[in-house]
Amino acid sequence: MASSEATAGARALNALFFFAVSAFGFLSYSPFGYQQFIQPNVLPALRDFVTVSPWLFWLVLLVTILTLMPHLRGAPGRGHARAYVGVGVLLGGVVMIRPPLPALGSSWRAFALGLIALVPPVWLAILDHAVWPPPALRSHDRRRALTACALTAMAAWAVFALSLPLRLPEVVGIDLSSRALAFGLGASFVVDLAVFMALGVAMVAAMGAAQATGRGATGEFWLLMALLGGCSAVTLYTLVCEAIAFTGVPAAITSVALGVTFAGVWADLARLRAQSAIRHTPSAIDPLALFSAPIAGVRSRRVAYVVLAILPSLWVVGQMRGFRRRRAMRCVGCGYDLRASKGRCPECGVVIAERGEMVQRTSN
Repeated sequence: MASSEATAGARALNALFFFAVSAFGFLSYSPFGYQQFIQPNVLPALRDFVTVSPWLFWLVLLVTILTLMPHLRGAPGRGHARAYVGVGVLLGGVVMIRPPLPALGSSWRAFALGLIALVPPVWLAILDHAVWPPPALRSHDRRRALTACALTAMAAWAVFALSLPLRLPEVVGIDLSSRALAFGLGASFVVDLAVFMALGVAMVAAMGAAQATGRGATGEFWLLMALLGGCSAVTLYTLVCEAIAFTGVPAAITSVALGVTFAGVWADLARLRAQSAIRHTPSAIDPLALFSAPIAGVRSRRVAYVVLAILPSLWVVGQMRGFRRRRAMRCVGCGYDLRASKGRCPECGVVIAERGEMVQRTSN
């Protein structure tokens, strides 16, 4: 059987691609999203993704097939694996002959594509849960869950507070006094702590419900997954869908479908990344450790350290890109040529800094 870590990486790649296809379908279905982003080709990266999507489909399929080779040869799960590969090859031929993304438009076909694109990650998650053994779980310390949420809130606030002096000068039209800035930081800390502690209380309640119903540690983990899916769905509906004027029953279906799929993929990655702990350490792990396994692993923090090291690098890359765009008199949001524009970017609406201010910033 393929390495569990390699399989987890392949599953993450698969989910990333199909989530992108699904998001494109739902964005196309939204009249506002289609008219503002898709039809005028505002985002070059989005246009490039549409162009290369058939080739990306085949790349993702081939990587997935490599992880399914043992099952294709007769290992447990061969029926699911063979069906997945057969359907994938058939669809791959169709998308190469007639790519679906460029011809979607703002129609029901875009909405249907958004839902269909979520099937492959769920299919693979079901397959993995059938063939990979579950880790042994023990009940979690509820005090530790609350402590973890409080520390996460402090870390999130600290990142925001440290980045604020670097980002605030780039915002045009906002001049905060030291008192107002201190008040804003204090309010941000209170909000962050309240949100994360509310999440911690919900996690503790889920653990208590699992214990009360006799489900034990396994029930705790799956209730955490349900909480993840529910929070993801609510966040998508209230922050993402409403931001692009996408509301009503279709938006609710979209949010729930994406939230459930995300939770399913997360549970799949957690089980795959826990396999090393099953092989090397027979002792049980707690549900919260398994829940964080897709990022931190189980009893290993190497991946978490890598993620923490990458995040500052991504910020530096973003700063350099913004610097180059400002120096070339281009929009920091979309890269549009602003030499003949005033006020706001005609493509994405970002406020344009005054020419003297822009030149002064780029020369410092």
